[in-house]
Amino acid sequence: MTSRSPSRSPAKSALLHGTPTCSTVLLDIPLSIALAQHPSTPDLTKPFHLPLSAPALSEPYPSNEPKSAKARQRVIERLGDNGTAVIDEAWIQDELESVSRVYTGLWCLERRLVPELAGKEGKTKKRKTDDGHEEDGASTEFSDKEDTAMGLGQFSGDSRPEPIREPCLRLSSIGEHSWEVAQHDPNPLMLLAGGMTPCEHLFAKEVGNRLIVNLSKSTIALTLGVSHEMDGGSPTYTLPPLSSFLLSTIDSMFIRAFSESAFTMLPRHSKSAGPGQFDFVLLDPPWDNRSVRRSKQYQTMDKRNEDMDPLIALEGILGQHIAPNGLVGLWITNKASVREKAIRLFEFWGVTLEEEWVWLKVTTNGEPVNEVGGLWRKPYEVLLLGRKALRDETDKMMVDAGPEGDKSVKRKLIIAVPDLHSKKPSLKELIEPMMPDPRSYRALEVFARHLTTGWWAWGDECLRYNWTGYWASKRSGSPVTLFEQKDISINHQLTVSSCDG
Repeated sequence: MTSRSPSRSPAKSALLHGTPTCSTVLLDIPLSIALAQHPSTPDLTKPFHLPLSAPALSEPYPSNEPKSAKARQRVIERLGDNGTAVIDEAWIQDELESVSRVYTGLWCLERRLVPELAGKEGKTKKRKTDDGHEEDGASTEFSDKEDTAMGLGQFSGDSRPEPIREPCLRLSSIGEHSWEVAQHDPNPLMLLAGGMTPCEHLFAKEVGNRLIVNLSKSTIALTLGVSHEMDGGSPTYTLPPLSSFLLSTIDSMFIRAFSESAFTMLPRHSKSAGPGQFDFVLLDPPWDNRSVRRSKQYQTMDKRNEDMDPLIALEGILGQHIAPNGLVGLWITNKASVREKAIRLFEFWGVTLEEEWVWLKVTTNGEPVNEVGGLWRKPYEVLLLGRKALRDETDKMMVDAGPEGDKSVKRKLIIAVPDLHSKKPSLKELIEPMMPDPRSYRALEVFARHLTTGWWAWGDECLRYNWTGYWASKRSGSPVTLFEQKDISINHQLTVSSCDG
């Protein structure tokens, strides 16, 4: 993998190394999310807004792995099948080493930090293992107490010096009002057109369980009153051009609102999708996870009854909204049982696994944040990518499925320095080359935590990282010029590598 001169302007990409079709890429997470807010790629050599971030890790977390072979064997026996890696870890290590040999730039760009996190890199503290022993542990996330105080969790009344207070805009906080809208409003859609003054004001009760669409090719600032009166403390969210969102829980009670909205807003065939269908569907379910349970960041699926399990609700309805030959991406945890459940979901939706993408979390020095072969905590997350099977001749006429070829599962490694809790890399730049028409396609993100230009977002936190508090603060509200920052230059930092497309 040898470096060569960039074949296109690197200032218009979140990729620091590689191209979207490479099998291994290095990506900057804050920039990928920022670029996903724009209909056309902005000139990043000019002042440009980046989201606030956590400090980039400079060193791996202290190891909490068993110290002896005997202790390691005990852990393996206790974990059983869930201790088996769901991906080839030797391949991960080999790919990372290949990049390290040729890449000489920064592993992430300079960040604008959430003020309360400046100078912090997470806490190392004692924790009990499943065997009851205490050992040094480290989390890639901040503690739940810090998250609440810093605006990373639900709204808190705790008073600290100038904290960022994230408003708790979840359906649970406006549930009664959203039920009222769902039951009595004959039009469960709200279309925002922007205009000369691209700013809208709504009450939170008007938003829950109803599709909100930005019809404009410009960003709209949406201020939501959380009380009976709109005041200066009401939170404001940015809606990217041509984006849509449905703020609702994903369960049997509210799932009909999504389905009806999809058929209402997408009543006709596109070049590649039928009515109410999407060319790409991305899901990031709240799988049960030990570290998430400890951090209390959100309710995982083991805490839900069957009626509230989002995947049971999606199992019966999502298949009809996936276009023939459509692409489905499903984030999973590093448990064999979760992978098996994900594959069953694919089969239920008529989706065949084609690719496995791995997000490897590294430090600013390019080292994995944890041991790749560790038992307790893996430094990577896996995305399963599958294609919806063509059912009949009508489907085959709608899409060009291409010639029969290698049906083996392909792999892609996405290397990135982690950011705030639950912030994954935006996949827009990597997915678009796989779309029937990268300039015109339908995309849906389920369990979304931020909006994307031209995409639909659905979930109980889909506006979370579009709150303006995550994009500006008293100390860092002005735009930055990425490639005029100290120690950052286009020619030095961004290289496009030759690779197999």
